[in-house]
Amino acid sequence: MFLKNSKAVNFRSYNLLALNYSPKFNVFLGLNGVGKTNALDSIHYLCLGKSYFSSGDRHVLKRGMDFFRNEGWLQKNKKEHHVVAKIVPGKKKELEVNQQKLLRLSDHIGLFPCVMIAPADIQLLIEGSSERRILMDQCISQYDKNYLSDLILYNRLLKQRNAVLKGAKEIGFLDERLLSSYSEQMYEPALRIHERRKKFNVDLTVLFNNYYQQISQGSEECHIEYKSALFDNSLSTLFEQSLEKDKILGRTTSGIHKDDLVFKLDGEVIKPFASQGQLKSFIIAIKLAEYSIIKNLKGFHPILLLDDLFDKLDNQRIASLLNLLNSDEFGQIFISDTDENRIPNILNELKAHSMVYKVDGQQIKSNETEEE
Repeated sequence: MFLKNSKAVNFRSYNLLALNYSPKFNVFLGLNGVGKTNALDSIHYLCLGKSYFSSGDRHVLKRGMDFFRNEGWLQKNKKEHHVVAKIVPGKKKELEVNQQKLLRLSDHIGLFPCVMIAPADIQLLIEGSSERRILMDQCISQYDKNYLSDLILYNRLLKQRNAVLKGAKEIGFLDERLLSSYSEQMYEPALRIHERRKKFNVDLTVLFNNYYQQISQGSEECHIEYKSALFDNSLSTLFEQSLEKDKILGRTTSGIHKDDLVFKLDGEVIKPFASQGQLKSFIIAIKLAEYSIIKNLKGFHPILLLDDLFDKLDNQRIASLLNLLNSDEFGQIFISDTDENRIPNILNELKAHSMVYKVDGQQIKSNETEEE
């Protein structure tokens, strides 16, 4: 699968962003803050129906504008698909594929999979567990619709169960029948989510170790561990054991919404004081492993987006990464960088097919286009 061209109106810093793309490498070059990341985020939005960097659609709408439209033409399995996303403040977001409106965002997830890698992803390695669960959920949801359905169901029931517990804490009375009703409905989706996460972690670990060694060319021993209380107890047992604590705190304190991934380097949990090269190589390897899982299960290449990753990486790691990405294992790739020569020079040496776009905050210029 690859994106042939796209057109975004009133997206973040752009009045209009309309470009044609190479089916392999597309490189956006410019100083920090000129709009490179916004260009990549517009592609992520097209593929997954949401921004990678903002939780709400109001943040992608260019300031002062009253609508946003993003559309693109993607080639998948020898067929062209037209995707449109439209936002008008105060109205429900509209997503269309080949002129057919989608009723829910979840209907769009997985149709045009993509993987984004950005500097802030390093926080996945050293911050709280919620971001690591999101990492699992975003990847699995792109190739397993049943998983996404179970996740939506579980989270809806969790919200309802928490409301019962919070209400009980406030008024001093717990409706145990209502609490049990929500709890019992959570057991089966929780078990299915747990089983899929176990399988995901097995697949991820094998691919991750391979990619880390190729990128870093190092001797570190890396490991990813999936932690979940469901390894030792059923969700019903966990709820029973934590009931008193849940009533005191007014929320559900155990379940698959507390799962985590633990990342280790040479047997130790990876720490903030690891080198920038190690941290970046680690997160890149994780995301490339996710990419390969999606590709293997979907049967075609997702789109890969790499945003400003090359600062603090030595030239050897960069060359190793680009050489890897130039293989048939990977399809269309979008890269942003602040150095005008670093990536183009390496791609020229690799004789890789590429388009280069110069971004200056007002225009994006390439050898094919010049857009405001």
